[in-house]
Amino acid sequence: MYNNCYVRKPIISHTGQSKNKRRLVCIWGVRMWNDKENEKAMKVYLQALDIALRSEDYNQAGYICSYMGDLYDFEGNYLLGKDKYKEAESYFRKAGNMRSSAFALRDVGRMYAFSDSLDIALIFLLKADTIIVEVGDSSDIGTIYCLLYTSDAADDKA
Repeated sequence: MYNNCYVRKPIISHTGQSKNKRRLVCIWGVRMWNDKENEKAMKVYLQALDIALRSEDYNQAGYICSYMGDLYDFEGNYLLGKDKYKEAESYFRKAGNMRSSAFALRDVGRMYAFSDSLDIALIFLLKADTIIVEVGDSSDIGTIYCLLYTSDAADDKA
């Protein structure tokens, strides 16, 4: 489903009834998505997002928004996808999850690139690169560089 430059981190298991409920709702949404029931999956994600926000679990809210962005991406609705990834980035930042914040910025950049806004895409990809370098997770730098290179190559052809 994804190319080798794009791998979504799975939802991390949590303890506690409320967190388990959010996790189960997200798994249910992923299952619907895999069954090509995107509209139902989106409704499930909206429910899970509401639960996460009421519980102030901003990290989980970030993952849920990322999954919603993925749905928009696969439907070809890059503008809505971009908005969801931006929302995810703000939740990850609020939760202090800078690694996921960087990947959300990468995804925003992808949405701009798919919308033929390569100059704007590059801005978000460079922000993602800066965060990943600061986090010091060198294994993840390649996914950002892959998209930077792809965007640069597409820009050169234009």
